[in-house]
Amino acid sequence: MRILLTNVPAYINDDTRHYIGAGSQRWSHSLNIPKGDKAASEFKYLEYPFNLGYSSALLKRDTDEEIRAWDPCALDLDEKDFCDYVSSYSPDVLVVEVPTVSFPPMMEILRTLKKDVGCKLIVAGQHITGLTKDVMEKYDFIDFALLGEYELTIKELVEHLSKNKHDLGEIKGIAYRKGNEVFENTRRPLINPIDQLPFPDREDIDPTLHEDAVFAGTPCIQMLSSRGCPVGCTFCVPIQVSFSSLLYRTRDPKKIVEEMLLVQEKYGAKQIYFDDDTMVINKKHIEDLCNEMIKQDLQLPWSCMGDITVKDETLKLMEKAGCCGIKFGVDSVTPETLEAIHKGTVTTDKVTKFVKKCKDLNLKTHASFVIGLPSDTKKGIVDMMDYATRLNLDAGQFSIATPFPGTPFFEEAKHKGWLRTEDWNQYDGARTAVLNYPNLSSQEIEEFHQIAVKKWYNYAFRKNLKSPKATLLQIQRRGVKGSLKGLKMALSGYSINEKSA
Repeated sequence: MRILLTNVPAYINDDTRHYIGAGSQRWSHSLNIPKGDKAASEFKYLEYPFNLGYSSALLKRDTDEEIRAWDPCALDLDEKDFCDYVSSYSPDVLVVEVPTVSFPPMMEILRTLKKDVGCKLIVAGQHITGLTKDVMEKYDFIDFALLGEYELTIKELVEHLSKNKHDLGEIKGIAYRKGNEVFENTRRPLINPIDQLPFPDREDIDPTLHEDAVFAGTPCIQMLSSRGCPVGCTFCVPIQVSFSSLLYRTRDPKKIVEEMLLVQEKYGAKQIYFDDDTMVINKKHIEDLCNEMIKQDLQLPWSCMGDITVKDETLKLMEKAGCCGIKFGVDSVTPETLEAIHKGTVTTDKVTKFVKKCKDLNLKTHASFVIGLPSDTKKGIVDMMDYATRLNLDAGQFSIATPFPGTPFFEEAKHKGWLRTEDWNQYDGARTAVLNYPNLSSQEIEEFHQIAVKKWYNYAFRKNLKSPKATLLQIQRRGVKGSLKGLKMALSGYSINEKSA
């Protein structure tokens, strides 16, 4: 049996191409690149699609089927390329992970492909997990849905399809249909320990095409050292939808270092980025891992997704073990907003002190901020923009608050009448606001987002002028055209109506 596991292609509308975050582990978004812009490949951010990669590796290890994994988005392929490739390969089973923002157009593409190729269609990802029965009933050509964390689920389903093992009703974590009726089985327990999975498939899915948090050079290969987060922010897709749990699971430090050495040798990694939900929240995990890196004299810089709770002595150990930078969420500077999203322990004072500690250790910092969260005010958003440029960060990111289906944020927004639309094409955390609050409209949220991005680029450009090394790293990452695009944005004007704020 021939099985193709794939991410979605780059989605192109009339004027723009959108690079959907590969796998959409954290937030379904696009990078808006003008149609035909050759700088696109120099200016895009892509996550490695871990669920697809781990699933492919597991199926290759544990089944006799012909398995192929593919990431057309990372290859800068559009819908036509996607259809041509799938038709040419002609799989018996097509597994596609589809994020919210590209769900409607991809469903129409998959409807045609299924008919032309004659394959079984399995859909995975955040959207179908959050709205399982609605999606299965609306798109009656979908054969199966994989819900949540699906590596072990797809293995059992493939064994059912190829050898008639496992009754469908007994396979946890799937939805399926019998005749006109849709059945949704109970969710599968989370994979624990994670190391029962093989290393993700980097043969079929080129890891050098995905990059994030590049502070020390490229290729910057993405890895995971853990899954989960005990905080439970109301908008968080992995925790609230994919895992539906606050359980924090860690990998064996020896296995992590083994994988780091492998990607260094095989793919020439100059840096590792750990794209965990939070890598540092468990003191024993991060310290055991750092000590293993030091013990093996790894000599490979790494960065991570973390948070500001990491202790001083742990931060020093991380630096000694090769950590060169850390990403973390600030999200808001308004206490009421932080309380509303269940992140009330974060304060600007704590964030400021954390950034200073990182600077003292020469660790790069990347902070993310969100515009349009519950309890946000115009003044609070302006204060957040100003605060971001005073923090002395090395990188910053501003996103539009987007309530994805399956999260408490979505349920709250729907219950309180904040949703402007349920047109999923507009659920794009980098482009379109779908929330209308009594005191803050979707148009105002979008305008504030545009202002914040321009203001940040202006700040970053002026800061980088003082550091030739930082400027060269940006050019290395984005290329000359991509860097000029950032310069153009930095020099473009922005204004804030202080009265309305």
